Amino acid sequence: MAALLILNIFKISVLDHDYYSDWANSRQFGTIAIPAKRGSIYDANGTILAQSATVYRIYVDPGLFRNELASIEEKNKKLLESAEKKSDQGTPVSADIIDTNALKQQLAVFLAEQLDISLQKVQEAFEAKSNYVVLKKQVEKNTADRILEYVNSVPIVNSERKPSFASITRESDTKRYYPQNELAAAVIGFNNSDGDGVYGIEAYYNDYLSGIDGKTITAKDASGNEMPYRYSKTYDAQDGDDVYLTIDMTLQTYVENALTEMVETFSVENRGCGIMLNAKTGAVLAM
Repeated sequence: MAALLILNIFKISVLDHDYYSDWANSRQFGTIAIPAKRGSIYDANGTILAQSATVYRIYVDPGLFRNELASIEEKNKKLLESAEKKSDQGTPVSADIIDTNALKQQLAVFLAEQLDISLQKVQEAFEAKSNYVVLKKQVEKNTADRILEYVNSVPIVNSERKPSFASITRESDTKRYYPQNELAAAVIGFNNSDGDGVYGIEAYYNDYLSGIDGKTITAKDASGNEMPYRYSKTYDAQDGDDVYLTIDMTLQTYVENALTEMVETFSVENRGCGIMLNAKTGAVLAM
């Protein structure tokens, strides 16, 4: 029995050390990603062809949300007890009670309208058995600010109380903008929903443009809650590099207009191509 015990201890502590270390870390530490800002794309004269801007992900912590509703119910209970006590003493008092079911519905309707998503999606998020449910990605700043202002002081009809919900909040995200619209679109390309280039310059130089995401590693307690800041470590994101093309947007406009005219004039059914080069260097000035 002693030999079997020793062999088993050796197997766990030495042979399977990496497995159990990873298993423990996955339960003791939580990781929050810090997205890197994607690099911009410029033409030869410094005109912006593609640029990333800060937007937000709106998410909810369903577990914390339910705790906040329970706290409101507890406050209701204390107000009722106080009102009944004063009534027994001959002073009629009406308690300022908040209907938590109506409040939950009010929040769900507001979020669905502001984020342009279904009411059912918000309601399901409130009931999810999770600590992190994204309601919508790439939300513009003005909308995110409006939501944050509302949930931090929810107006209740016929009540002086304005409950706040830390469980509904936002985190930074990025969105790709193309200021020149369709001009040189076939050259610049585009990104997929994950922010990776899938066509054109965006795809070819994706490794340069992407950068390296950062992360914050935080210790968690037995309930899955984040521990104080002294138990966390942050690795900053490394933003992507900018890419400068030899394309000149003025010449690009001339080439695209001329090509469009020829395609329409001669009823081209397959495709038309136009490339303007610097004859001395081979640099592509328009494509």
